[in-house]
Amino acid sequence: KSTKIKMAFSSNALHETVDAACGRAGPRLLSHSKAVPAPQWNQYLHSLQSAVDIAFRDPQDKTTNANLDEEQRAAVAEVVAARQDEMTAALIRKSCGIASTSLEDFDWNVRLAMASDKLARVQQPLLHLTLKTSGADGTKGEVRTELDAEQLLSLITTLEAAQQAANELQP
Repeated sequence: KSTKIKMAFSSNALHETVDAACGRAGPRLLSHSKAVPAPQWNQYLHSLQSAVDIAFRDPQDKTTNANLDEEQRAAVAEVVAARQDEMTAALIRKSCGIASTSLEDFDWNVRLAMASDKLARVQQPLLHLTLKTSGADGTKGEVRTELDAEQLLSLITTLEAAQQAANELQP
């Protein structure tokens, strides 16, 4: 059961919520204790965070933030619009921080498998791929793999989808 939050979202509280989303200190009860009673602080904070997240994901979405009144939605939209670039940059930084290993170089060659231990004649092309990586701590590594044609097509499709997603994140 959703209830409307009666307290107004102050500009400071909204900006502090965006600060928290960008990795800095967020709103604190002591700073807002005159406007928000302590028993309602968690609900208020959750409403702020939720409203900012929703407005960042889809600024036109008015139904998901239905438990906010029009004035609250307008205040959230204004702050999110003003700090959209900063929030996007923070999201990209967080996404990049997920993987601490990065690709430095790669090498590949194609070999034709003529036979296997189970079949006398296979004649299947195989891609030998070596990925040279480096970790955030400076460690170097190599990942070697062998792919048949079907696996190679699957890898290419996955990499194209990742590239498209990365391109959409860039401003």
